[in-house]
Order: sequence, then structure tokens, then C-alpha cells
Amino acid sequence: MVRGDIRSAFHVQKRALRDLLSRTDNVALTIDIWSDRRKRAYLGITAHFIEMDEMSSASLCCKQIEGVLNTIFGIVHISTKI
Repeated sequence: MVRGDIRSAFHVQKRALRDLLSRTDNVALTIDIWSDRRKRAYLGITAHFIEMDEMSSASLCCKQIEGVLNTIFGIVHISTKI
């Protein structure tokens, strides 16, 4: 029951954000990539926009991205320094 409620709330919020962003003239994005202590990499994307003359932000995603950071760190030889 709780899982269904969470999923339903997620879809309601997703539609509301999509509607809000469709009415916005301009959107700026910030992207952040980081790793935890176990070297798992994550990607976060945030949208920034003006809503009713006020700056607003909304998280668009926060996802684990497997292997990408370790590959990049290995290429530039900083894996052991992080």
C-alpha cells in the first residue's frame, strides 16, 4: 500500500514539475557528479528558473552512474588520490 502511495505521489509531482517547466521561458541546469566512500558514482541534475519573479530550483535526477568516475579518474591517474 505504501509503495503505491509513494509511486502515485511521485507521478503527481512529476506532472506538476513538467507543467511548471513548460510555462517557463528559460531554464538553467547545474550538474554535479560525486562519489561516495565506496567509490560509487552519482549524477545529480538541478533545474533553475524564474517563477512569479522568484528564483526557483527543482531536482531533476539523482542517479548512480556505474563505472564512469573510476574510468575517468584512471585515465587522468588520480584514482588513488581521491
